[in-house]
Formats: sequence, structure tokens, C-alpha cells
Amino acid sequence: MPKILMKSIMLITSTRSRPTNDPYFNAYNSGQRKHPNFSYRPNPNPPNVPQMNARQPLVLQRPPFPQQASPKSNLEAMMESMLLAQQKQDEYIKQLTSKVDVLSTHNKMSEA
Repeated sequence: MPKILMKSIMLITSTRSRPTNDPYFNAYNSGQRKHPNFSYRPNPNPPNVPQMNARQPLVLQRPPFPQQASPKSNLEAMMESMLLAQQKQDEYIKQLTSKVDVLSTHNKMSEA
């Protein structure tokens, strides 16, 4: 019986396949065991990274507020020209309305 038991154990362990829901199965790379980024020890040769000096305060400067009125933006110029065109159209519609009223009254007078 021990031979059958050993054979069945060997069969089970040799046919073990990759689990379908484990994305990290067989992801260990023994070549990266001594990689400096994967250790908890401090790196003896750190890369050249600029470090902030804790004694120097960080000074942020605001850009100066513009004193002069800035030139109109493209959107403002477009809106202004649109408003002028709308005012001209309104005036033209008023003129046409008054002419239609005059013609309407003249037509009524000629029918009577």
C-alpha cells in the first residue's frame, strides 16, 4: 500500500496546474532577489535625486496683478460684434414693421 500511496501523491503533485483566478501564480523571479528596489535595507548608492533641504522654507511667489486693463479677448470681441449686429437687426425689423403698418392702413383706405 505505501507504493500506491506514494504514486498517487506524486501523480497529484505533478499534475497540479495553474489556478485560473491567481494572476500572481508563478510570478516569482529569483533573478530579482537582490534587486535594490526590492529590499528593505537602505540603498548604499542612491540615484541622483534632488532633495529638499528641510531648513530652507519653500517660497512661492505670485505673479504680479495686472494694473492695466488687458486687451479684449477674442470671445469678448465676438460677443460685442454680435450684440451690435443684433441691435441693427432689431432697428431694421422696427422699420419694416412700421412700413407694413403704413401699407396696411393705405390698403384699408383704398378698399373703403
